[in-house]
Amino acid sequence: MYLLFSFISNGLLAQRSGEKQYFGYDNASQLEISTFDSGEYAVVASSNSSVLVIFFDVCADTLWSQEFYKGDNFNRLIRAQNDNEFLYLAAALGQSQDTAIGLIKLDKSGQVLFSKGISSPDTYRWYQFHVDKDKNLYFTGNSTSTSNNLASTILKLNPQGQEIHAFQYGSSFIWGMSIPAVNGGLLNITGTTLFKVDANGGLEWAKRFDGIYQSSIPPIALNDGYLIFGNFVGALDRNVIFKIDLQGNLVWTSRTFLDINYNSATLDPNGNILVSFTRFINSGPQWGIQKISSAGSLMGSWLFPYSSGDGVYCKDLQLLDANSMVLGGLINFNFANYGATILRYLPLNLADLETCTPTLLGLSTEPSQISPNPSVGSFSPLRFNFFQIDNRSFTKQSIFIVENNFCQNNHTNFRFDLGPDTTVCLNSDLILKADTSAEDFLYRWNTGETTAEITVQDEGLYWLEISDECGSLFFSDSMAVNYFPASNFSTSFSPERAKPGEQVNFIATGEGTFNWYLLDQIKVGKSVNFAANSAFADGVICEFIDTNNCANYDTLYPEILDAQIFMPNAFSPNGDGLNELFGLEAGTVYFYSLDIFDRYGARLASLANESWDGAQYSAGPYIYILMYQIGPATKTKTIKGMVNLIR
Repeated sequence: MYLLFSFISNGLLAQRSGEKQYFGYDNASQLEISTFDSGEYAVVASSNSSVLVIFFDVCADTLWSQEFYKGDNFNRLIRAQNDNEFLYLAAALGQSQDTAIGLIKLDKSGQVLFSKGISSPDTYRWYQFHVDKDKNLYFTGNSTSTSNNLASTILKLNPQGQEIHAFQYGSSFIWGMSIPAVNGGLLNITGTTLFKVDANGGLEWAKRFDGIYQSSIPPIALNDGYLIFGNFVGALDRNVIFKIDLQGNLVWTSRTFLDINYNSATLDPNGNILVSFTRFINSGPQWGIQKISSAGSLMGSWLFPYSSGDGVYCKDLQLLDANSMVLGGLINFNFANYGATILRYLPLNLADLETCTPTLLGLSTEPSQISPNPSVGSFSPLRFNFFQIDNRSFTKQSIFIVENNFCQNNHTNFRFDLGPDTTVCLNSDLILKADTSAEDFLYRWNTGETTAEITVQDEGLYWLEISDECGSLFFSDSMAVNYFPASNFSTSFSPERAKPGEQVNFIATGEGTFNWYLLDQIKVGKSVNFAANSAFADGVICEFIDTNNCANYDTLYPEILDAQIFMPNAFSPNGDGLNELFGLEAGTVYFYSLDIFDRYGARLASLANESWDGAQYSAGPYIYILMYQIGPATKTKTIKGMVNLIR
């Protein structure tokens, strides 16, 4: 049942769906999206002269837009990153080579907290910037100087932009990618070589793989390894994903996907891999999403229509929350000779799209050729102490951005339903939740709880109100919960005290089905027998299922009389199959320990629930001490004596 109290079509769902285009910064060549756990996100576009930042709140409304680095010898944006509190912009300065780094730290209101210039005597090609779990900053790149024959550089700064350390590794002057590790340190890739350094810059391992196609997508760090992305653009675009473990060993590799160009990747809440791609065909570029399982198998690929322009170039894909994602790119208008930034808001389940429906696309593939190569080369960290970091002011100015909305969903048929009134078993837990996958709703139950679902244990009328964070949607529904009446049953057993191995009869009365459980034994019926043993100390469980299919339980504890302990005064481990061992038969008691001593008091064996075979000892008398319990909570008893070993 559902009750629709009010609906306003320009609410959160309408804002978080469809397509938005932003005009006023027409020279963008790159774009990435930096999302905060609190729901805000920044869209960062860059050209060959400056960087644009558009900052959004959780409702996808624009808070501010600013341009940075204009006229500051800006070359390109290395990366935009956040630490869930602050946004960082890392730029490469210098036109022919990277002569310096420009680093800006912003708060969510767009205020600059610090700006740094980072330079050294060497020139570089910086390819990555990261913020790790401790909010330290990493820059990775390649020196363009071959004088010291060391290329790969890792520079680590603290959150205030001060140097912690800098090292150069290896001699491979190849562009690469990197990612902070979950357990600290950094994984770096240069060409076909991967190497892992710890938090202090020390080399942990280096591995080389044949068949890698260098990608512009950073690896993804997992708790048990890393996902590596390959991309070769040539006569035929090829893309591949492979996984390595924490020591760099190959775990799996996907097939190689053809005719698409990977642009970015992220993980969905189930650990599946979502990859955005651009596909180039005769009529112009297209964009799409590919979904690959956590084991490397293809789950699907989708192409998306766009509303205007001559071609769209996919650039980044990010999750906004557990139910939605945003796909960002650049769109051009060849006839009008200008471009725009474009965002497409999508549900995580693409089948939920109401309009702008994607087309499922089959991709051609070929087998992956990735394989380990035992030849790695020399990787020795060399400390590099020549970076100079100083405070430097960079240009910052507001920029006017025009926003156009296309392909919006109106959700006129949206409803949610708690379900029909229900009757359930007494003392059972019932989970109540709305049957909707809509994201970013606020929940208010009559119990005072504010989660998407609740567990109830009492009869009564329950209701839920749903509203969106932007205050535009409001729904309510109710559900009555009743309980079946209790069904009576009783249990008994006899005898109440039994010797080990004696049959004990268990009896139940009531209308329904009875299941009896003792360790791994299961018996059905109103009257069953179990042989008395030490497991009685944990109880015999009776499960009663009444005519309403409701289950109730009772546990019975017959008492076990003391075990009849017989310890022989001699045994003969001579291989004739008679009296080979000295100890207790299995199941006689719950637990026993057996210590064996020679006549001088030296301990020869100390056993637990195990008999003594005396195999390596000569004939003669030996002293023993036996300690045992007939149940897990019973008193420990001791027997001492002497046994003759006969050969």
